Amino acid sequence: AMARSLGGGTTCGTILKYNAGHAATRMNPVSAAYCGKVKVQMAALGSPA
Repeated sequence: AMARSLGGGTTCGTILKYNAGHAATRMNPVSAAYCGKVKVQMAALGSPA
């Protein structure tokens, strides 16, 4: 829950904070790739990203 709050409530922001740590401020390649995969899965389930 804290990662979502610190990430501004966005999917990619939450993933960044979860993967890279709560102090992370810039998207890194690993988190960006994972964010893309999560968005694809969420879209397949009909959930907004």
